Amino acid sequence: MRRTFLAALTMATALCGPPATQAATAAPGGPQRAVAQAGPEEHCGGIQKVSGGGNSANVKLCAKVGQAGRFMNIATGSNCWNALHTWKHCDVTGPWKMFHEGKQVAEGALNSPVPYVGPGTYEVVAEVSVHAHDDSPFSGTRLHDTLASTFTLTSERKDPPYTVEVTPGRRDAQSETSMTFTATHKGETETQADLMIWGHGISTTTPGCETDEGRERDEATFVTCPIGKGEKKTVELTAAKVEADECPVTWELSWLNGRQTFGIEGNVACA
Repeated sequence: MRRTFLAALTMATALCGPPATQAATAAPGGPQRAVAQAGPEEHCGGIQKVSGGGNSANVKLCAKVGQAGRFMNIATGSNCWNALHTWKHCDVTGPWKMFHEGKQVAEGALNSPVPYVGPGTYEVVAEVSVHAHDDSPFSGTRLHDTLASTFTLTSERKDPPYTVEVTPGRRDAQSETSMTFTATHKGETETQADLMIWGHGISTTTPGCETDEGRERDEATFVTCPIGKGEKKTVELTAAKVEADECPVTWELSWLNGRQTFGIEGNVACA
């Protein structure tokens, strides 16, 4: 039942132990300095050749920052060929990591936005997999390599319009654990958001929230709570005692801005 988002943030805290409150926002620890640009930004590195088995691809890495200054994207462009054929489609996928002065500050999948780290000069290292395909006999060819490019980004970073705070409690005599989720809308332009929480044996009595029980034995239950514009909503959740490998309670909050869906996410892990 889990949704796919264009952006994600992971937050973990202990479920079994003293109560502690942690907030999650898409705010990575990249360097901050004077801003020279506020709109969308894109930089591309030079073309790099990936070869193998007589097949080749020209690939370039690009760093893009969205207009809102909240998300960035490490994208790719490519074309594939060999001595006998040029493929119609040349797709590039794979994971990447971003470094500032030798320290990793972000990671993600190619062509999938992540929270923007802020202005600075960064090195991006990507493990690329090139898939060349069309309706020819050569379709399905794959190439692999490690590519690196350096980018200087100048856009101002802005935090998401939503925050989520999670306060886990102790287990009670019935071996159930209570948790409090507080979702707050801080923005002025975004519309309603949806907070989704799921795990095994979870339930809530918070008005306005809906619970969908898993139909299969190993399928998790999920709770959905709408968060209106300008609203601060507190969701009380109870998690039953389950096996250790089923214990984490996971949450995601997504909102629509224009035609794009964005989100932040996290999980409350067992001790």
